[in-house]
Amino acid sequence: MARLPEIAALTSQERVDLLTPLLDFARKKLAIHASSLREVYQQQLRQRVNQVINERWCFDDSEERLRSADRLILPDQMPGRLAGISLGARSLVGRYLRRRLPAIAHYEDFVRRLVSVLANQGLPLPGERGLPPRIQFPAASNSRVHSSRRRRVYQPRTIPGNY
Repeated sequence: MARLPEIAALTSQERVDLLTPLLDFARKKLAIHASSLREVYQQQLRQRVNQVINERWCFDDSEERLRSADRLILPDQMPGRLAGISLGARSLVGRYLRRRLPAIAHYEDFVRRLVSVLANQGLPLPGERGLPPRIQFPAASNSRVHSSRRRRVYQPRTIPGNY
C-alpha cells in the first residue's frame, strides 16, 4: 500500500470494508467485462430469439432494451468524449471515498493510483498503455472463493448515498 498512503494505515478488514462498496457499485452499474453483456452480442441474441420464438412473445422495439455493460470513467477524462459512469470527485463514489478518507488531498490522483493498484491485482482489466480510461472488471470477479473452495454468489453492499 506504499502507493496509497491514505489507506496504508488501515487494517486489511478496514480496507475490505472501504473498497467493497466501490466494487459493488461497479457491479451494480454493470461495469463488467463479459461477452454476454456486450451490445453486439445482445442484438444478435435478440434477433435469434425473434426468429425462433412465437411472434406473440418476440421482443418489441418499444420494450425496454437489454442492459449492456457499462464502464467507469476516471476523473480526468473528458465526460463528453467517453460514455460511462464518472468516478469524479462529485460522483457518488467520489463523495463516499472523500467522506471515508478525509486525508485525501488530491482526489483525482488518489483514484488513478487506486485503479493502478487494483489493476496490478487483476482488477480492473488493464487497458492499452497502462491504466484504462474506461474501467471494466472481469466477470470472474463477481464471486468469491472461500477457504472451503466453494464459490458462492456475492452479496453486494451499497455505497451510502446520504452525505
